[in-house]
Amino acid sequence: YPGIRSDSDLHTFGYRFKPWTSAPIASAAEILKYMGEVIEENDLAPHIRYQHTITSAKWSSEENLWTIEATRTDTGEQLRFTTNFFWMCQGYYRHTEGYTPEWKDMARFKGRIVHPQKWPEDLDYKNKRVIVIGSGAVGVEFASMFSRFGSKTTVVEILPRIVPLEDEEVSKELAASFKRQGIAVYVDTRVERVTKNGGGVEVIARSSGGSKTETFRAEKILLAVGRKPLSEGIGLEGLGVETDRGYIKVDPYMRTNVPNVYAAGDIAEGRDENKALAFVLSKLKDPAAFVKKVMTVYAQPSAGS
Repeated sequence: YPGIRSDSDLHTFGYRFKPWTSAPIASAAEILKYMGEVIEENDLAPHIRYQHTITSAKWSSEENLWTIEATRTDTGEQLRFTTNFFWMCQGYYRHTEGYTPEWKDMARFKGRIVHPQKWPEDLDYKNKRVIVIGSGAVGVEFASMFSRFGSKTTVVEILPRIVPLEDEEVSKELAASFKRQGIAVYVDTRVERVTKNGGGVEVIARSSGGSKTETFRAEKILLAVGRKPLSEGIGLEGLGVETDRGYIKVDPYMRTNVPNVYAAGDIAEGRDENKALAFVLSKLKDPAAFVKKVMTVYAQPSAGS
């Protein structure tokens, strides 16, 4: 799940003891080959448990121990692990389903709702009008793809600029390029309602100031409005670990407010798992010394900052 890709150059992700030597952007097969070599050359296979789903994680202050309950997805066998150190890197919400946001009157919508994680092969979007709601990396990548396949594409973004996590200059240049390609871009615009309209859909949106209402009509809509962290039901409340909208709050060293509890990856609020790993494995004491990774967007044109 959900496939393998790199959001930044692979030289950043390569291990110091086995540097990445191929092109900075590579295919899933090349990444898998590299990871397979790392595992084999360092005899890591006995320490990796595949097809295991964690069902609960509980901390005992009396025993100074984590107890992890897990289920093997291939056999259904129930397993228990104990550890003094538990690193939470489970990332996005419900890997089996993906995150689907809610909007007003969603239950009344009679059209087909498609999640990007489970893209159907029979979905026909060529020469169709397509609205992409959200303009993060996934949103602009799909908008670019739809446009190149001949769809009349519109991007609607609630924030003041597209790809808001990139540098502002990157956002401006990508937006200008999209407009030259015929991709309509609306920023500072909040979607209020989506309804079925004949053979398509109608989207009602309002500018951030509330003074202007826009109506968009299309045959297809792609929701790309973000992700939700997976932090429910693992005992964080009992430990007193602070969260914000499900994200675990950490300092620049990836430490939570509870001693000896760390969080990294997409579950950690606004932090970088590469920095965390470097901190643990190296003797660096200043988080500012860690190398910043390059964020990459695979649109046309591609962008990174």
